Amino acid sequence: MASTESVVGDGWDFGYLMPQISFTESIENQSLALVPFSDPRFVAIANSCDATNALKSGLTDAFGRDCKSSALLVNSNAPGNIDFVAVLDFRNAVAISSLIDGFSLQLSGGNAGYPQWSNYFDFYSYTPTTDGNLVGQSLALTGYERSEGFAGQTTPYLPPSTSIHPGVDNGVLDALLLQWNRKHLNKKSDRGTRALFRSLQVASAASRLPGVGTRVPTIHDLGLSVATWVSAFEVLSHPGNGNANKTTVLDCLEDASWMSPKLKARSYQSKSHSGKTVRRINFCQRLYTELYQTRNDFLHGNKVAFKSLFPFRDDRLPSLPAIAVLVYRAALEGFLRHLPGSLSSNTPNNLEAWFENSFRRRPYEEALENLIARKTT
Repeated sequence: MASTESVVGDGWDFGYLMPQISFTESIENQSLALVPFSDPRFVAIANSCDATNALKSGLTDAFGRDCKSSALLVNSNAPGNIDFVAVLDFRNAVAISSLIDGFSLQLSGGNAGYPQWSNYFDFYSYTPTTDGNLVGQSLALTGYERSEGFAGQTTPYLPPSTSIHPGVDNGVLDALLLQWNRKHLNKKSDRGTRALFRSLQVASAASRLPGVGTRVPTIHDLGLSVATWVSAFEVLSHPGNGNANKTTVLDCLEDASWMSPKLKARSYQSKSHSGKTVRRINFCQRLYTELYQTRNDFLHGNKVAFKSLFPFRDDRLPSLPAIAVLVYRAALEGFLRHLPGSLSSNTPNNLEAWFENSFRRRPYEEALENLIARKTT
């Protein structure tokens, strides 16, 4: 965080520009804050720092129109171990929580613009230096520029932020940030927290817009997205000893709870390679088996078709990359049930109350129920 410009006395430092997304309210904990440009803390920083103000005022879309963006701020009193990895873990927790919320609302009947790709949560490559200019950094770029010449643009392959209305699944985000505190503030980085935040990083990669740079994605772009999603599930479900596989992921999904009888019902079968029924599974588990089989077909060189990218090979349904994040939510719940520190109390009654009352269940379950209804019509 050494490259950020500090404003003495305000308690917060500018960290990163997030040009593609604008939340109406801040999302924060005691160390980090994702804020809209209108947040008084960011306004104060921009008014006191020419380089930060250049980023704030010099950003437009490809046609010169002003855009709504966000900034990630770092508390000046944050512990020294709140490094870039901690920032990424926070960003990934927010991104996945927002994508779950967006897909849940869209597939349950919402008609507003919701973020569907993790590209919306990218950090801008340039950030202020301590001498009031701008430094750009990526694997492909290291650059130093004077701030008065800045004329930045948002990416042209995403809808403008003015047409996107992001939210978060508060239950998911709260549970993830409890684990963020445990890892980065309490320094309890055990195998469980490592698996969780590594899986979130892979899930963020899986949920990037397929086919960037090709205008129209190919079947292989979408297949790669599915393959990366399966990796995110397997990182989460790895037993520590042995291997992660379809069974470990189905076991993780087994621990998710459902209010809907349709989603509780074990109406489907998971079969072995020989065709023998191994276990009865519910709808969400069945969706994962679709992801798993499609991943295998793509990565093992098997014959694939366009319909392979859709649940039950039904191209009237949303694609597998689109529904993967909904299945991932159930895997997160199943995983977090067994992770120390997820709740203030680990008694079974309080545990059940947490997941029933804190997780935003209705839009999420309605989205999955709508998939069942569309599948049967």
